[in-house]
Amino acid sequence: MRRIFIIFPLALSLILGIFIIYFNFKNLNIFKKDQENKITFLEQQLDKNYRRNFPVHLPILLYHYIENVTDERDTIRKSLNVNPLIFDSQIRLLLEKGFTIITLKELINYYNGQSSLPDKPIILSFDDGYRDFYTDVFPILQKYHVPAVLYVTSGFVDLTHNYLTMSQLKTLAKSNLVEIGAHGVNHLNLNYSDPVSINSEIFQSKANLEQFIG
Repeated sequence: MRRIFIIFPLALSLILGIFIIYFNFKNLNIFKKDQENKITFLEQQLDKNYRRNFPVHLPILLYHYIENVTDERDTIRKSLNVNPLIFDSQIRLLLEKGFTIITLKELINYYNGQSSLPDKPIILSFDDGYRDFYTDVFPILQKYHVPAVLYVTSGFVDLTHNYLTMSQLKTLAKSNLVEIGAHGVNHLNLNYSDPVSINSEIFQSKANLEQFIG
């Protein structure tokens, strides 16, 4: 049975004692110079502000939608979206700048003393399990041979055309590039949920995904 991660990335900073940065790339435009400036800014922030206080500085780039949004009225999707061409350029530039995109398992192995990390490690994280991960993100991961972790809301699989199908989820899980993490069953706001609901939301989603993937 495949391992399903239920640790949310932000919690790793507390559990592992490793500083993790969420760097929002959604405002990068398609011009190469601007993207280079933003990545240079990321490097400068890591060097100046964080390296002194933590044994490892590890950015986690958090994404939601990677697609061409055509409905101007869909303000939520537009605010969380990165154009696929821009995402492709971001990955290429990160690699050119010497970053190594690693898996969550590699980070855990490092924490357990089982392996070392490269000089400039970075993790790609995607929330919710939207279908555009399969149609737009996965081909780019294959193009550059880089991994990512995908946090899937198990109750949304096969729900509508916006979310992954069961077949797509299985294909991603079988690849060597995508780690699957649990992101709840119904995407409840846990800040306003009772303990029983929180427990069910977290652990049932893990059980569901293990059943889906096999």
